[in-house]
Amino acid sequence: MKEIRKSFWDFVAVTGSTLIAVPLMLLSEALQARYLGPGGYGKVALILSAISLLYLAAHNWLHRSIMRFGKEEFIQKNHLRSFTADYLLISIFCFITAVFLFNVLQKPILQFLEIRHPYAFWIIVLGLYLNVTRQFVFEVLKIIRKIKLQTLLFRIVSKLFIVLAILFSILVFFKLSVNYVIAIFLLSDAVVIGIGLFNIPRRFFSPLQFDRGLLKRILVYSFPLILFSWSNYVLNWVGTYIVKYYMTMNDVGIYQAAVKILNTVKSFYGMGIVTVTTPIIMVLKTNNNIDKIRNLYLKRFVPYVSYLTMLSVTVIIVFSDILFQLIYGTKFESSIVPFKIIITSVSFSTLGSVFLPIVTSFDMTKMMLKLGLLASFVNISLNFLLVPKFGIAGAAAAGFVTFSLNPVIWYFYLDKEFRFHTKTGLLFPFFTIAVLVVNIAMMSFWLKILASTGLMFIATWIGRNMRLFMPEDMAIISNVKMPEILKSGIYKTLKFLSK
Repeated sequence: MKEIRKSFWDFVAVTGSTLIAVPLMLLSEALQARYLGPGGYGKVALILSAISLLYLAAHNWLHRSIMRFGKEEFIQKNHLRSFTADYLLISIFCFITAVFLFNVLQKPILQFLEIRHPYAFWIIVLGLYLNVTRQFVFEVLKIIRKIKLQTLLFRIVSKLFIVLAILFSILVFFKLSVNYVIAIFLLSDAVVIGIGLFNIPRRFFSPLQFDRGLLKRILVYSFPLILFSWSNYVLNWVGTYIVKYYMTMNDVGIYQAAVKILNTVKSFYGMGIVTVTTPIIMVLKTNNNIDKIRNLYLKRFVPYVSYLTMLSVTVIIVFSDILFQLIYGTKFESSIVPFKIIITSVSFSTLGSVFLPIVTSFDMTKMMLKLGLLASFVNISLNFLLVPKFGIAGAAAAGFVTFSLNPVIWYFYLDKEFRFHTKTGLLFPFFTIAVLVVNIAMMSFWLKILASTGLMFIATWIGRNMRLFMPEDMAIISNVKMPEILKSGIYKTLKFLSK
């Protein structure tokens, strides 16, 4: 299967591009934070949240159908003509409806977000159009196996454009304003969309072929995700809004500093996994290879991902004090503890990313809706309870609980559906919580390192006794093209760690 053979180099492309993109993103955020200050930084976040509000309300519920039905048509017919025609029909209707409703409600929305630009309505509508188009182009690139190009555009080209444009503004105009930053973000989207469309052969789309049966399947599959999209918006933005309600614009900027780095780290883990594994799971499901999904993916691959995530998140927690000082400076020092709290959730949310290809491929959208609504209720309740008492640390704690809740529930739900009967993957995120406690409670930097390292050794020892590390697991990558020296190294590591 081509998707499995290419998976290693696709993953290398995704993670490698992300490693390059992270410094670019950090430089971009550092320049914005230092030149705009906490207040201006918060305003940028709120304008982007308005664009996200429109996108999530109007189109986000459809985007999972692109991979689900587009990939299926591409596997069977080597084109996307029927899906594209049906998707465009639904998408245009949603876009017009969203713009109409936003026009009716723009005054209270813009008032709450403190957006006073005379062309704010058209800027946000343009942002919506670019978001919708970019999402479609990126998903199609993944479907037609141009994952490396999609990753390059999403990770490097867009971030590089933003950094260069910000530097140009600073060096030429000697200032950086909120308006400039928003314009730069919109131009970045336009650039990557143009490059992406240029690299998609027209024969995959033309001529368009409307298919009523497929249209109905898309709507039935996607309809439960309308409310899920809203719940997703709540998870990502309600903390910021409640911080703004109870506190100041400066506090919004300080909280967003923690959230921005969180989202970067989450995308580093989640995007690579989802991008590479979704086509593989789709093909396995189409070919009815359920045993491979159960025994290789869920039973063996998931615990490895959980273990490696624990190790890397521990490093981030321990060194986050230094990280924030370098990126944001002393004005954002109060972001550090909230960041430590909220970044711990990545150990859980990465499990959600590993499960997402299965959830998408097996049409589990109704369960997604139920869990999304549950997480939204918990998030709103905890934010209203904790923010007045603990400020942005309370918002971070609410985020940690809600970002961690759904992956845990998914773990038990998928175990019931596929019966892979192992909870090893759930063990390691709880060690990350112990690392968080150590790093908040202890004052000495060296004691934090010592205690955190000790916890990692204990987790590894327990994993070894639970037979996490097995040389036989090389079967997972037996058909994957990668350098033989790397395969040999993985085998030796597993043999050394195995009991």
